[in-house]
Amino acid sequence: MIKNLIKIIFITILLVINCSVYAATSNWKISKLNENKILQMRLFSGTEGVIGIKKIPIAFEVITNPGWKIYWRYPGDAGLPTQIDYSNSINIKKLDIFWPAPFRFSTFGIDTFGYEGKIILPINLIPETINEEINLISQISLLACNEICIPFKQDFVLNIPKKAHAPNLNTRERAKYLSLVPKLIIPKGFSIGAVALNEDGILLERIKFPINNYDVFVENEKG
Repeated sequence: MIKNLIKIIFITILLVINCSVYAATSNWKISKLNENKILQMRLFSGTEGVIGIKKIPIAFEVITNPGWKIYWRYPGDAGLPTQIDYSNSINIKKLDIFWPAPFRFSTFGIDTFGYEGKIILPINLIPETINEEINLISQISLLACNEICIPFKQDFVLNIPKKAHAPNLNTRERAKYLSLVPKLIIPKGFSIGAVALNEDGILLERIKFPINNYDVFVENEKG
């Protein structure tokens, strides 16, 4: 009896230690309107350490309450994209955000592009010095909209230590959303007959697409 109890306690402690080791994440931040929760947010790392890789995989996770949405890199007719200020960080040369394909929201003839529910934005950190510890000190700005729109700013800190690169519990979830990022390819059988600009916006004529259920988001190199 006592031996079994000790064994259970030992296994429980071991599981707790393992979870803490393999879950590199910031604290969850909650944004509210009065007492109503609107957003939950966190940063997390997709690796246990920086040694052996030139691009450090992390991600920004947002969970919106029902009815609320945030915006894609090109928000459409209204809205603002999520922005990350990392100017106070240590050992970060560059930060690249990857945007999963958005949803279209149409209200009173206004089309916007964004996300609702759970969304993860995969991010690559490019270090100034490879194989050295990274300390991401950031302020993230985003706009959440329902019947009204509210801008939020939250401070996040994420440390990736000077350890060997290894996948952790976050790696697979990040990869799932990375697979949803549009790729720069031209599908076989796709063509556009003409592109015109009129008072209503951009008009695409004689579109041929190899599937029936699709949507088109138009942007230039700057969004």
